[in-house]
Parts: sequence; structure tokens; C-alpha cells
Amino acid sequence: MLSATLVRLSVRSAVSLRSPLTARFAVSTKQHKATLPFRSFASAASTPRTKSASSTRRKPASAAGATKKSTRSKSTASTKKKAAAPKKAPKPKKEKLKPWQARGADGKMLPLPSATKPTRRSAFLIFVGDRFPEVRSQPGLMRKSKDGKDVVDLPKVTTSLGQEWKSMSETAKAPYQRRAEEEKVAHELAMERWRANLTTEDIRRQNAYISAQRKLTKPGERRTGKGGARLRDPSKPKGPLSPFMEFMIDFRKSPEAEGVPILELTKKAGATWRELSPSEKQPFELKSQGGREQYLRDIEEWKKSRSTTA
Repeated sequence: MLSATLVRLSVRSAVSLRSPLTARFAVSTKQHKATLPFRSFASAASTPRTKSASSTRRKPASAAGATKKSTRSKSTASTKKKAAAPKKAPKPKKEKLKPWQARGADGKMLPLPSATKPTRRSAFLIFVGDRFPEVRSQPGLMRKSKDGKDVVDLPKVTTSLGQEWKSMSETAKAPYQRRAEEEKVAHELAMERWRANLTTEDIRRQNAYISAQRKLTKPGERRTGKGGARLRDPSKPKGPLSPFMEFMIDFRKSPEAEGVPILELTKKAGATWRELSPSEKQPFELKSQGGREQYLRDIEEWKKSRSTTA
């Protein structure tokens, strides 16, 4: 009995020693014990969390990962080597020449064939050549250069001599005209030598330049001076002569054509041709027709030879 009484007293004393907050918390716990699971703060704080063995273990590096790293390091090293290699020098661009341009064996630009073409002086140019030394020192025909020196004003000299030439009589011009005729014969011989030395490539280049210059001609503008006349290929057959030109060849051999200038001779031959009857013209027409037939045969052969060599 005594022991049972002592137990009850100890329980009561323990209950009486609890704080009101603790007692209230105990009561609320008893009320909600049936609906909510409750874990005491003491048990939760006293139970430490432990990491699982699976979370603490580290995965070993795979062989594939090691291979990737080694590959990356190798590619980086090779890239550095390529970057360090010197760059190749760019290939020089091929020079694009115009159709009339060409370079010689020494690499220099070749001049056009017209640069070596013989020039012919007219009667007026011969007069200018003779008078120029006499008038070049005249005060009215001089001008100041950029350096302040006195030099010849060529436009003024040409204009002054042109006016003088116009005021001269035919008798005064005759010596210069005779010299021009003499130089004409020498010029024709020089031109024949010049044409004979031209190659097919020279003729092609010169004609390409002339064609390019003519394309620059504006509508309504004369084509004179635009590169000159086109050169004829020496290997190309000459065209047939007209009946009048066949007559002109015979007329120039007649006694009445001796000593007559070419301009007057052409006018005289034209007047004589118009006075001929059809029967008198027939020999020259037949000769012209034969020459045309021969030309057509020759030009066909020439075209075939060019197509085989091209």
C-alpha cells in the first residue's frame, strides 16, 4: 500500500511541476492525436540526418570521358600548330589586256604598228618646216612657261603660218608642191616596206584598236582621225576592179595623161568614160567580170586556209 501511495504522489508532483504552456501543448496534442500524426520536437531534434551511401559515393570517370578530353587536347594542339604556320602568299592575278595590247619577251608593252607607220608631209607641212626656224624667235609668237622662261607658242605659230600660206600665190606654192610630189614617191615605197613587215597579229591588234576608237564616235560626229583606216591583211585576195577602174589603168598609160596631177587625171578620165559608147565600154566590163569571178574563187580558198590554221 505504501509503495502505491508513493507512486501516486510522485506522479502528481511531476504533473504539478509542468509549466502552463507545456500542459496546454499536451492537451492540444491529446485532442488532435487522432487526426494528425505528430512528432515531438525533442525526437526530431535528437534524431540526426545521415547521408546515404549512394550519395556519398562518386562515380568513377568513364573511359569515354577520358577519350574526349584527350581528343580535345590534341585538336587544340593541332589548331595552335596550324595557326603558327606561315600563310601562303596569294597567287598573282592574271593581267587582263585589251584586244590591241600585247607584251614582248621582256615584259614591256608593245607599241601599236601605227607607231612605226611612215608619215607623209604635204606641201603646207614642208612650208611650215622651212619657215618655223625663222619665226620661232618673234616676240609675238612666244609665251611664258611655268618656269618663267620664254618658249614658242606652237598654236600661234601654226595659225600665223597658215594665214601666210593662204595669202601666197600658186607660183610661190609651186616649189613646195613639187617637193611634196617627190616625197610622195618615197613615202609609197616606205609604206610598202612597212606593210610587208606587218604580221597577222600586228594587223589584228591595229584593227582592234581602230574598231574601239570608232565605237567612241558620238552620233553625227565624223569618224576621221578615230584610229585611222583599217589595215588590210596582205594574204587576203584583193577585190575586183570596176569597169571604170579597168579603163583608168589604160587611160593613165596614154600620152595625154603624162604630167597631169592625179586629181586632174581622175576628172579627165571620168569625162572620157562618160563619152564612150556601150560597145567601147564592153571590153572593160568583161575584164571586170572575169576579175570578179577569180576573186570569188580566191576568197573561198583564203577563208578555208584561215579556218585550218585557226
